[in-house]
Amino acid sequence: MRVGMQHVLSDDAVRRPFDPEVVVDTDCMITTYQNVYYFAESFVDAKNKLRYSQLSTANQGWVQGWVVRSSPTERP
Repeated sequence: MRVGMQHVLSDDAVRRPFDPEVVVDTDCMITTYQNVYYFAESFVDAKNKLRYSQLSTANQGWVQGWVVRSSPTERP
C-alpha cells in the first residue's frame, strides 16, 4: 500500500463528508499530508454538490465555473 494511502486510512487523518462550502476554506498542506480528507458517496454526488454550490454562489453575484470530469483509464 502506498504511504499516502496509509495516512488517509490511519487514525491521524480526519475524514469528513464532501461539502464544497467547507472545502474552499480548508488550508491546503503542501509539505506534508493533508489534515482533513473529504469524501462523497459517489462521483455523481460530488458533482451535484459542486453544481449546487455554483448555483448558490452565482445567486450572491459571484460566478465560478466548475468542470468535473472523470477518466477511469488515467491513474496517478
